[in-house]
Amino acid sequence: LLAGPGGCLSRQELFPFGPGHGDQELEAGDDRVSSALELRRPLRFFDKSGIDSVYVTTNGIIAMSEPPAKEISPGFFPPTFGAVAPFLADLDTTDGLGKVYYREDLSLSVTQLAAECVQRGFPEVPFQPSSVVVVTWESVAPYQGPSKDPDQEGKRNTFQAVLASSDSSSYAIFL
Repeated sequence: LLAGPGGCLSRQELFPFGPGHGDQELEAGDDRVSSALELRRPLRFFDKSGIDSVYVTTNGIIAMSEPPAKEISPGFFPPTFGAVAPFLADLDTTDGLGKVYYREDLSLSVTQLAAECVQRGFPEVPFQPSSVVVVTWESVAPYQGPSKDPDQEGKRNTFQAVLASSDSSSYAIFL
């Protein structure tokens, strides 16, 4: 929606994130899954409404139910659980190789920012979210295992998924 082919965003163009914005931080490591993020406002996901918690993984997945351990690796796709995957990859945040932040945000500034993003992509659709889930994978690195490749050292990705939901619909925004 926001970046053309080959383009990228600056960090200032992402939704606000980090501990200063009330984010929780996923435990560092490989193939990690958060505990349930209990939502104050239920999320709609395709034909299901009333989703009251989500799970975040290091591998770029937001799950609508707790993912089975054998399915959190990117090799097991499509998953048997509902999931949004903005950038599915075998990522590892061990030893400071990036961080994963997540939160539900009900603030007017963030819900308005989400509404503006949706309006840019779908100008004919009136949409005002009441809840926004913001997940940010900051400077994450690919899993390398014990034989680390020095050429991969500086290759990191920062990306974000924003799930904006109202009583009648939800949108996923990938940045």
